[in-house]
Amino acid sequence: MGEWTKVEVKDAETGEIRIVEQMQQEHGGVLTKRKKGVPNVRGGRPKKIPDLDILLADILGQKDKSGNTAAMLILAAIRKKALAGDVRAAEVLMDRAWGKARQEINVNKTERQFILIGEQKIEF
Repeated sequence: MGEWTKVEVKDAETGEIRIVEQMQQEHGGVLTKRKKGVPNVRGGRPKKIPDLDILLADILGQKDKSGNTAAMLILAAIRKKALAGDVRAAEVLMDRAWGKARQEINVNKTERQFILIGEQKIEF
């Protein structure tokens, strides 16, 4: 491996020029030192659309000529489908009203399982 050298690097997103320490590898790659406290993924997970909650509240709160909000009309349409036998529509209504049904998973191990590798038996 080589020596650490200081190199100027231009950030592709911000255009900011930074000085980093790099080392040339035998296979042709480059190893870069990171400063403490600087995350590997800049910015992390992207933020949600700004003010999405407010935008949705505005859109779903708009009233039609009869005074019903868009949210009320959407729920009425889903209710109508559920009453007509659409199981998915009924599921959506029930999940929104009372939350998703609880599902229990049994993690107690009752059977012994094993793998045969040649003559050797490995249990887990």
